[in-house]
Amino acid sequence: MVDYKPKGTMTTIHGRTTYVARPSNNEQPKGIIIIIPDAFGLQDDFPNNKHLADTYASRGSFLVYLPDFMDGRVVASWAVDIFPELTAKATWSDYLYKPYYFSLAIYAVFFLCAIQPLQQGMASC
Repeated sequence: MVDYKPKGTMTTIHGRTTYVARPSNNEQPKGIIIIIPDAFGLQDDFPNNKHLADTYASRGSFLVYLPDFMDGRVVASWAVDIFPELTAKATWSDYLYKPYYFSLAIYAVFFLCAIQPLQQGMASC
């Protein structure tokens, strides 16, 4: 989806997988930022959260932590393309396809809560 190569590193802090972005040129950080990720989490194919952390680190000289509070359970990145179709103002014939897009959106949310935790051996939502 997005052609961005994260600059930070993945580490484990207090048992939680965390993306860490540091200021460039080894300069002393002027503070710490902890970002709580959105529903897309720390996916490699949807690096927006990592990009945000890298931007704060490089432009603001902050040490940025992006912990994986959702333990790898994320909404699939393809769900981003569905929601504009649901909310778009359309002609009457386009409303015939809205139930299809709605069912895909429901699937994406249930995929987050039910399928991935079972694959990881975790309890579901």
